[in-house]
Amino acid sequence: MKKILVIIYRLILLIIIIIGIIFNFIAKNYDLNMLLSYYTVQSNIIVAIFLFLEIINSFKKIKLFKKEETYQNIKGMITLIILITGLIFAIILAPYVKNWTGYRLYSSYILHYISPLMVLIDFLFFDKPTTKLSIKKNIFWLIYPITYYIVGIIRILFIDGFIPYPFMDIRGLGYIKSLGIVIFLILVFYIISIILILLKNIISKIRK
Repeated sequence: MKKILVIIYRLILLIIIIIGIIFNFIAKNYDLNMLLSYYTVQSNIIVAIFLFLEIINSFKKIKLFKKEETYQNIKGMITLIILITGLIFAIILAPYVKNWTGYRLYSSYILHYISPLMVLIDFLFFDKPTTKLSIKKNIFWLIYPITYYIVGIIRILFIDGFIPYPFMDIRGLGYIKSLGIVIFLILVFYIISIILILLKNIISKIRK
């Protein structure tokens, strides 16, 4: 795809994410601590920062990363992070939010569906097909979601007891059940990371 179209696509996505985060902030009664407590918002902020850096890099002759492979692995990691947002919401959380309306509903569609889908399309199709990604390194793609869970559990048990998601209710569900759910999700998303790499390599090979 032509460079200018990629820039426009990424700029539109960046604006959409910012709007989604603002809507979410309004829906949470302008509570910044509450806003930043959720994986959904954190993952979209990470995507927004990365998009901004990509856009800046398009206009200035400065490489974001010295090695193309490093860049693609970080982009793959960010793609997985945001896909986790969409998939967990669609599969696990959607039944809990059927009555959402207004800004909360709008932000939900943007941050849970539009953002993950557009990031996935970007990852698979928009970069030059130069580097073949290795499955050996995708374990590092899971560092952020695992860290989020660990920090969340520490907060629940030792700080303020805030539970951002039902499957993190370690007291209500029990330690074994809660941990079992998370281990299962980690395995699922590890498999998804492998699928992402395979798809990326196949599409890059075709595009070459």
